[in-house]
Amino acid sequence: MAHISWYEAAQFCNYLTSGNKSLGAYHLGEDGSITVDRDSAISDYGVIYVLPTENEWSKAAYYKPDGSGYSTFANGEESIPPPDNGWNYYGGAYNAPWDVGTGAMEQNGTFDGTNR
Repeated sequence: MAHISWYEAAQFCNYLTSGNKSLGAYHLGEDGSITVDRDSAISDYGVIYVLPTENEWSKAAYYKPDGSGYSTFANGEESIPPPDNGWNYYGGAYNAPWDVGTGAMEQNGTFDGTNR
């Protein structure tokens, strides 16, 4: 999906949570205000869908499984891994994208989309 705003993504999370784009963890005011209340949504719906916070995103990608802190790359290292080891940093060039579903599992068990 392309050209989706954060606001639209939040509406979609609400829809997945409640079946209504206006009900869920995100309270999206007509004046453009946005409030997030995960605890109330969990209480109301049990399972909720939300966008990761910046901290959650960083932790999922870079927090070392041994709990010793963060790494520069998602393989737990401070230098880019070589292109032949299966990590998701190589697609013909170090900064090029790769096809969805072709990457290896990252250090924290995350994948690049379709691999599960």
